[in-house]
Amino acid sequence: MAITDEILELINISANKYTTGPEKYVYFMIHLNHYQEITEDLALAIKKIRKHGFTIRNQTVLLNHVNDYYKTLAETFRRMFWIGIHPYYLLQCHKEKGIIHFITPIQIGKIYMKHLQGWISGITIPRYAANIEGGGGKVLLMPSGYDTLVTEENIDSKISESYATVITWDGKKFYKYEALGRATYEEFENGVKIMDAFIGRKGVFVPKLIIIDNEGKHIETTNITKLPKIEKIKKSELLGYDLFDKDMPLTNPTDAINELERQFKKSKYCIKK
Repeated sequence: MAITDEILELINISANKYTTGPEKYVYFMIHLNHYQEITEDLALAIKKIRKHGFTIRNQTVLLNHVNDYYKTLAETFRRMFWIGIHPYYLLQCHKEKGIIHFITPIQIGKIYMKHLQGWISGITIPRYAANIEGGGGKVLLMPSGYDTLVTEENIDSKISESYATVITWDGKKFYKYEALGRATYEEFENGVKIMDAFIGRKGVFVPKLIIIDNEGKHIETTNITKLPKIEKIKKSELLGYDLFDKDMPLTNPTDAINELERQFKKSKYCIKK
């Protein structure tokens, strides 16, 4: 294991070796993008880091074909919290050459974040943000879930194509911030052919991109799909909750302590004797 007591102790000593005032606080920032990365080795490493007094925070990148699914995000956030990692940010994928096929529309990310609220513990929900080109730091993209301006608009009901209105922390407003990458038809078709050959079959690689002409003008957005419909019953099933009342999971444990005990005993978390 690369994480050893000697290395962690060295970090502790080095951080405050020349400090004359209050001790510096050290925390670890890691990248986990999928719950399948959360292994037994990782859990042991995190436990060792925490024993030395360090906090571990995580930045997940929202990635098309990797974790852009409600259940995947929920499992990733709550499982990392179970082993001692704080879900800090869910980041919009950068528009960098070679990775734009991983970009998921901001609207999809907002819908997932909206529907995670109240269904997994609040402490396991990160902040959804983007690093806007040209500086400005991380810009929060999370919706409140309420129509505070009385516009009667709902992010779940209408596809917003490839744009998003983004407001930075210092008051700048981008009315048509392009959340997706750009490509010509030729670049798009060549990329799909390469990935189809790599995967071994067609129809799996479906990047969402802005197609432009030779002058850089917008022609269309590829692979616009239906927005995810996430009802109460579906959320309960995806998250592994048993339904109790009005399609909602139990929120007050004292109302059904005996039922909770029965559910625990039949779960995989109870050690059978």
